[in-house]
Amino acid sequence: MQVLKRAIAQSAADGRAHLEAAVAAKNLKKYDDAANYAREAKDINPMLAPPADNLLAVIAFEQERFDDARLIFGQIISEYPNTALATAAAQSLKAVDAVQKARKPWFVHAMFLVGFDDNVISQPLGPLPSQPPTGKGDSYQNLVLTGGYRFLNERAHRAGAGLSINHIGFKDLAINNIVAFNPFAFYEKDFDRLNFSLRYDFSYYYTGGKPAETRQLLWYLSFSSNEDKLATHRAMPRLLVNWSDTVKTDIAAYYLYKHYMDATPDANAYMASIAQIFPVGRASARVGYTFHKEDSGDDRLSSYFHQGSAGLSAPLVWKIHGSATYSFISTHYEEKLTDGSQRQDKTHRVDLSLSRPLLDWLGIGAAYGFTSNDSDRVDTINGAPYELFDFRRRVYMLWLNAHF
Repeated sequence: MQVLKRAIAQSAADGRAHLEAAVAAKNLKKYDDAANYAREAKDINPMLAPPADNLLAVIAFEQERFDDARLIFGQIISEYPNTALATAAAQSLKAVDAVQKARKPWFVHAMFLVGFDDNVISQPLGPLPSQPPTGKGDSYQNLVLTGGYRFLNERAHRAGAGLSINHIGFKDLAINNIVAFNPFAFYEKDFDRLNFSLRYDFSYYYTGGKPAETRQLLWYLSFSSNEDKLATHRAMPRLLVNWSDTVKTDIAAYYLYKHYMDATPDANAYMASIAQIFPVGRASARVGYTFHKEDSGDDRLSSYFHQGSAGLSAPLVWKIHGSATYSFISTHYEEKLTDGSQRQDKTHRVDLSLSRPLLDWLGIGAAYGFTSNDSDRVDTINGAPYELFDFRRRVYMLWLNAHF
């Protein structure tokens, strides 16, 4: 910057030096200086007006003067049609609209999902770290509503609170229905290449639902779950390191306290994870590792697992985005088996998904999940050995999501 200032002083009539100084000042976030240099550059040399105007629009955008940025980008499109600069300005206008929408202090998200689970997990909020499956398939629906307000809403500094309601309802196996209320608060801070966030949430879960014969044929969400089952408190810090636009390191952790409403002992859970994100051609790859441990007053309910995962996501055709992830999970339980050894499960998971925007606020998606679990535990039913926790499970999903 000092070199450019000296160059300007030595050649006050050099518009190119002023434009380079404007770019340098903008990169240093000295926006007033940058705007002054850009205006001087096109006053000295009118041939530099197109890049100078574009730089003024970018400065307005970074300062979150969205109306000014939109006006200048629009002028570039009209004054320099059929040019690469006009094409770039049109793309920048879309970015201005998207960022301005994202910068609203309030936010509302909704998701409605229909699916089929060919081996429904039995009472998924039960105390066992790995609840056994029912061996039965069933259709289900899931509705998630989330709303909140950012009371601190600066470009690199955000904080807010909100409420999420999550309801899962099965067509026939209504005993597995869940209604959850989840108030939350969050804090986010952006640094040069780092994004730090801290989230706290409290969740209160109810289970059960109306018998199948009393519900509408095509609507499984009754909101009638009336058994208080579980309350949780969770604190989750996260650090995202942006090495570049496409190479990132995602580090996360949480502490979770689980309070059961019945005689089940309370539990403490801890999680730490790290994932590396990097480009592979047009796709983005993610490779990660997660460690999770849950401590309970009952050894049967205490466990820890290691999880490794690898996945790819990429744009496909017709604005469709696809992703595929494979995960391997090795779970160790404090529970003692009949031979004195401890139970271990090995789980393989494959998750595939496709998604596409329909409007700027509405999207559609489909997903398939396959789980294969093999366990050391062998139970006895009517005197015969039975491997309750060895199972295969397939889940098919289709959803709509909206954000306002």
